[in-house]
Amino acid sequence: MKNSESPIHHFQASSAQLDVWISQEVSPNLPNNIAEYLNLAGSLDAGLFLQALSQVASESAELQYNFRHDGLQLTKFRRDDEGWEPDFIDVSTHGEPEHAALRAMRERVEKPFDLARDALFRWTLIRLADERHIFCHVYHHIAMDGAGYVMLLQRIAEVYGALREGQPAPACGFADADAIVREEERYRQSEQFAVDRAFWQARSAELATAEPPLPAADGPFLAFAQTAVIPEDACGGLRMTAERLGVSQSRLLTAAIVAYFHRWGGQQEILFRLAVSARSDATRHAPGHLAHALPLLASLPPRASLADIARQLDGEVERMRPHTRYRAEDIVRDQAGAGLGRGAQGPVINLMPFAYRFEFGACRVESAHQLTVGVLDTLEVAVHDRKNGDGLHLDLYASERGCPPEPLRRHALRLARFIVEAAAEPSQPVSDIELLDEAERRQLLVDWNRTGPDHGQATFPQLFETQAALTPHAVALESPDARLSYAELDARANRLARHLQSLGVGADVLVGICLERSIDMVVAVLGALKSGAAYLPLSPEYPTERLAYMLGDSMAPVLLTDSAQVERLPSYWGRVVELDRLDLDALPDSAPERALRAEHLAYVIYTSGSTGQPKGVAVSHAGLAGLAGSQTERFALQGPTRVLQFASLSFDAAVMEMLMAFCSGGRLVLPAAGPLLGEQLLDTLNRHEISHALISPSALSTADAALAPVLRTLVVGGEACPGATVAAWSAGRRMVNAYGPTEATACVTMSEPLSGDGAPKLGRPTHNARLYVLDGALQLAPVGVAGELYIAGAGLARGYLNRPGLTAERFVANPYGEGERLYRSGDLARWTEEGELEYLGRSDQQVKVRGFRIEPGEIEAVLNRHPQVSQSVVVARQSQGGDSQLVAYVAAVGGVEGSELRRLAAGQLPEHMVPAAVVVLESLPQLPNGKLDRKSLPAPEFGGSHYQRPRNAQEEMLCGLFAEVLDMEKVGRGDSFFDLGGHSLLATRLIRRIRETLDVELSIRDLFEAPCVTELSRHIAEGGDSKSPYQVLMPIRATGGRHPLFCIHPEGGLGWSYIGLALHLDHEQPIYTLQARGLDGMSELAPSIPDMAADYIEQIRSIQPNGPYHLLGWSLGGVIAQEVAVQLERVGEKTALLAILDTFPIEILHEAMFGKQACAYDLFARVVQEMYLMPIEEARLKSMYLIGLNHMKITAAFSSSHYGGDLLLFRSLIPYAEDALMPEADTWQPYLSGQLEVHDIECTHMDMMQRDVLKIIGPVLESKLSVTAVKQ
Repeated sequence: MKNSESPIHHFQASSAQLDVWISQEVSPNLPNNIAEYLNLAGSLDAGLFLQALSQVASESAELQYNFRHDGLQLTKFRRDDEGWEPDFIDVSTHGEPEHAALRAMRERVEKPFDLARDALFRWTLIRLADERHIFCHVYHHIAMDGAGYVMLLQRIAEVYGALREGQPAPACGFADADAIVREEERYRQSEQFAVDRAFWQARSAELATAEPPLPAADGPFLAFAQTAVIPEDACGGLRMTAERLGVSQSRLLTAAIVAYFHRWGGQQEILFRLAVSARSDATRHAPGHLAHALPLLASLPPRASLADIARQLDGEVERMRPHTRYRAEDIVRDQAGAGLGRGAQGPVINLMPFAYRFEFGACRVESAHQLTVGVLDTLEVAVHDRKNGDGLHLDLYASERGCPPEPLRRHALRLARFIVEAAAEPSQPVSDIELLDEAERRQLLVDWNRTGPDHGQATFPQLFETQAALTPHAVALESPDARLSYAELDARANRLARHLQSLGVGADVLVGICLERSIDMVVAVLGALKSGAAYLPLSPEYPTERLAYMLGDSMAPVLLTDSAQVERLPSYWGRVVELDRLDLDALPDSAPERALRAEHLAYVIYTSGSTGQPKGVAVSHAGLAGLAGSQTERFALQGPTRVLQFASLSFDAAVMEMLMAFCSGGRLVLPAAGPLLGEQLLDTLNRHEISHALISPSALSTADAALAPVLRTLVVGGEACPGATVAAWSAGRRMVNAYGPTEATACVTMSEPLSGDGAPKLGRPTHNARLYVLDGALQLAPVGVAGELYIAGAGLARGYLNRPGLTAERFVANPYGEGERLYRSGDLARWTEEGELEYLGRSDQQVKVRGFRIEPGEIEAVLNRHPQVSQSVVVARQSQGGDSQLVAYVAAVGGVEGSELRRLAAGQLPEHMVPAAVVVLESLPQLPNGKLDRKSLPAPEFGGSHYQRPRNAQEEMLCGLFAEVLDMEKVGRGDSFFDLGGHSLLATRLIRRIRETLDVELSIRDLFEAPCVTELSRHIAEGGDSKSPYQVLMPIRATGGRHPLFCIHPEGGLGWSYIGLALHLDHEQPIYTLQARGLDGMSELAPSIPDMAADYIEQIRSIQPNGPYHLLGWSLGGVIAQEVAVQLERVGEKTALLAILDTFPIEILHEAMFGKQACAYDLFARVVQEMYLMPIEEARLKSMYLIGLNHMKITAAFSSSHYGGDLLLFRSLIPYAEDALMPEADTWQPYLSGQLEVHDIECTHMDMMQRDVLKIIGPVLESKLSVTAVKQ
């Protein structure tokens, strides 16, 4: 049905059709088509059937129309439909006719419609055999909904029956063409519309803040159904239950599906959308599109039954019923207008109780199958009750990326079983209903938890001593200044163990260890364990108050330390042993006797606690042998191994490192003091030839993987590992993701070897663990469904020291293992189809920052102790650079400053728990239900309120680098790096960026001693070996995997103004600026623009020998950049991006540069100061003035050449002065063969490099550069 050019009738489209049209415009490649097919059994006259189709097509007004938007409104217009015919396909001779028919139907569903030209439906009769046919009907959703096409089917059956009997068909009862729009206009002008609007507005706040029960799709999608059937005999039970409960079958089905959503997503409040036909008496017989889905919120009480949910929903639906004509799209718009945003879009429940009792003469409808319900934005469950004895068909639709077909098919089967079982006993809690069949249960409980061989009950000393006996002369421990063999280490640990036993130490007694990373630290650990005791790590970096709490809470009677630490230790009632002053040579070096078994304590590690104080996790030896066996198997611990001791002893990753080395005969390498980041990390890996290391992704991000060729096995853990880190570090080595809480002996899963750039999975259980993904009722979550990760097995900790209540809360009885316990990890996870675990986040407020597990409640408790703070909340916010930072928000009175509260936290908390910023508010934002509105917490403003401008070139560059690394808009010369939220990881990045830009070698100690820009600039100046900021080619960011962006200076010759651009471009984008010769006051000035361009090309090629090139120029720099592109083109090189900021062909600018020819020096100085917003020393200004005069001379003799590529132009719209030149953008067109893309910006010429303008320019440049980066 192709249309001719002249419209016959015009009508305004309905609001429902407008919304479909908009969604189609937004996603033009997704055909918003709905489709169904009927299996027809019996004798069918194909010719008469096709004739009936043609007649009904001509009778249905909505099928005659197309749609066009004229800029003001969407109109539908009728066109001639001569030549349209239904399709007929015969696949009866095909080897697999059903498959051939399905392929043909999918092709018709997936083929887009041209809304302005095509017939917006496709009817196809498919012959399978003599008495078996399929009728497939496809519609664009703008033309039809489900209720509408059932009317069409009924009419087709009616017309075909009449034709078969040789009789005229009864008169068609369809409504006329504009019935839908006419009725909508009447409704929108009625009092009922206002009543309906008030009803939905009263619910808007509650609906807008509700969370959907299932994860949202990552965009609109067209999905095909996965179907399950509830047999007709089971449907009788559903009807009886509905009658007994006093609700309709539809309400019962809705309640059962909501209950399944609760089991699927685990939420008590279920936001969903209920599809309604929205037809009135006037449109009851109008085939077309009217249906929509209205939001409902079901609040399920704990242990809710199907009867509870059904009765609640019955009341909700009854309250909603009079208001169902108010469209869902209007509800969303009202929410947005009230400042509530779009609100969440819950899954759709679409109940379709349309009777399919019609027959096509002697041919009956054997079955009907929905192919698709169109483009969706979330899961949809469609229930078809065709009342034809075929039972209930449950069709599930989901994005294949979020839920592939096979898992979705299993959900459909589970849902069918769940509905039947819930209806059979409607009073039982829905949380008790088993979702899985026996095969699925066995897979989760047994098959995927076969965790390898039994490694016995060896304790840590036994594991070490076994290896020491095998390789006594091999090096066991290496530090920067010493080495110990296994025999030597064993002897020293034995002597210390004997000494500790003489002090009364034995099994389940704690020995504190407060030592820097050293040989003595490892000897102390082994000595404590060999004495039968457990060790308690106490980091020397912790605040004294925290150490005092840990010693007091643990009641450790002995503390091992040294003379360097003893002075800063808190007062302590127990015995202090200074190892560097202890002479144990007289003691025997054989192992002492000890009554130590696997169930005895091995160590106690304090972790962040939600109650305001850290909690001690008490871990036994029972899981250590299994962990060692898993590491040997998964980490390839064969041959000579050198294991890096990277982790602090206060974290259980140190246990993994010691087991890695000491259970394989390897060497544990202790690096030099200082943070292991950046070049120091690489130097340590290479100099010590480290073969195996466990390193956090945050630390890896500071170093170049290509510069660590010796490392054979890399284990990552402690935090989520980005895909980019996997891509960089997995090449050429084994890389494994390890996961495990302290409460389960360090590690419970290990991934398969990683590759590619995808986010790594948690992997499979280790030998000492069994893992379960459970819902809130401790029921097994199906594969692919999120739940909380529970851990069982030998590696479970005893619990929390002196915290029986908390231990009982987190360590619960295992319903799947008699007499065993489960640890509630608080981590959300799901099983993949391959039997691996995937991490999904936290079920509570616990956060991970730089690999540290942090309970915000502990930080909040410290802040709340301040007398002026009434309430606080601590969250982890992600910066644009991808780093997580702790930010505290406090409600306080009396003018307390955030900096004061941050100092309070720093005095009582470890460095990694100190918030990067403290934001003081009058009150914390709340949702309508009184809960904290986390989404409304403002972004933090780091640093002081008094901005101090940089005073010279070096300060300008340092301010820019501080801002880039800290992900801030600006940094003043007086701002402290650490007060702005900087930490050791960011400090390493800053030092690397300073080295790239200024060629200055700094250490983290330098930054601690000179943390603000002024002090650091002075420190660099005193060193005297930094790069000149006036060199011709100056790096702004020298690292990154993309081709660089070369930025050419404006009139004055300096390129510093481009430093702020780095904040808005990807961290993989290198940036260089080209500066004029002569800034040093000695170099010869450029004789011409072409000579200058050739000089700059030589500089560019010293960095990037071949194209494609990226060029950017502001003001005169734009003219030069265009000439550079022209010259590159002449020698066959391509410029992928030529971008210029507010400049035009030189012929236009001859009279405009620096005003008139006789520009005075003082005027020039004022203009330059405005451009750079900082003082410039007098000698430099004079050099720039001479350069400016030279630029005027050489541009007067220059004419812009023709360039064969594209040009990206950013043009200012506000005149800088009354007589400022403001050329039209198209003045560039005669100089180009390619496309001219123009972006107009509300600013002056001098403002083009200001931060507010860069916020506009930067993303546009990034979008262009990212495209060319992909093409690389």
